[in-house]
Amino acid sequence: ELFPTRLRSTGTSFCYNVGRFVAALGPLVKVLLDKMYEGPNADRLTGVTMCGVFLVGLLVLPFLPETRGKALPE
Repeated sequence: ELFPTRLRSTGTSFCYNVGRFVAALGPLVKVLLDKMYEGPNADRLTGVTMCGVFLVGLLVLPFLPETRGKALPE
């Protein structure tokens, strides 16, 4: 709904594949964070860091344009 009609499928596919690419990097990021946070709380700090990134994404959502009830541009 945020993309023009002629680019809607391309935009949707692009967003989907960017998410897949970022998800594929997840294990690598976990290993790097584990090396950065050494000690008994390494897993806990790694989890808190990764959850923090997720929460930043949630905080951005209210600032996206609302498309409910609006006509889709052609």
